[in-house]
Amino acid sequence: MLTVNEIFHSVQGESTRAGVRCVFVRLTACDLRCSWCDTPYAFHEGRKMSIQEVLETVASYECPTVELTGGEPLLQKDVYPLMGALLEAGHTVLIETGGHVNIGQVPADVIKIVDVKCPGSGEAHRMDWSNLERLRPHDEVKFVIRDRADYEYACDVVRRHDLAPRAAAVHFSPVHGELSPRTLSEWMLADRLPARLQGQRRKQLTHLPRALWRCGALAPTAAARRRQSPPRRIRREAARAERSRAAERRMKESTAARCESHRRGGGAWRLRRRD
Repeated sequence: MLTVNEIFHSVQGESTRAGVRCVFVRLTACDLRCSWCDTPYAFHEGRKMSIQEVLETVASYECPTVELTGGEPLLQKDVYPLMGALLEAGHTVLIETGGHVNIGQVPADVIKIVDVKCPGSGEAHRMDWSNLERLRPHDEVKFVIRDRADYEYACDVVRRHDLAPRAAAVHFSPVHGELSPRTLSEWMLADRLPARLQGQRRKQLTHLPRALWRCGALAPTAAARRRQSPPRRIRREAARAERSRAAERRMKESTAARCESHRRGGGAWRLRRRD
């Protein structure tokens, strides 16, 4: 039995398969708390699903590529038989992991995307460095870069572990809203770095997973429905503006009514006001 946060059909926004259709299976729970994490709702939210239920939901999208993500998907023991079942069903299977959980039991045919945490995440000390020795030629490595210090750290890891020839790709991804892709690309060009600049296309595709609920793959939790609503600040501002417009309309209506009363009363209202 698995605890599943969400399953959705979207376009892959990262890795060497960026741009292709993909079914994402997001599992609940993570024992890291990265400072830039954009999926904190996956820490606790989710519902129980059997492996068969997950397979049936994935099959309904008729999509050959499946990515297991989280949270940290390797924290759930039933993720291993799930990976095997997905492979047997003919899917190309990717798994994105934080690098602190041993990847030795992941089936050989699964493409592992190992996210090496940089100091800016606050979790760099949790890395299991032996995982880099377990990489296969089709696996990929990812660094999320927050600032120059993170960049220097990532460069050192790439060179010290000779990652470029040992992995299918090494990705450098800027933290959204904190480091511009242009700045990161300039650093990479200056250093002739054997890595790829990876944008976060999924930030531009956040509307796509919402169609999941209409497709009926998973019923949204109350928290999920709240996340789909505009941020609270925007809702407050919209409500305040609507109240202001309503007050202005009432004032105009009241003024118009008084003027009409004055016109019909031949000025009596004005005389009473003077008195």
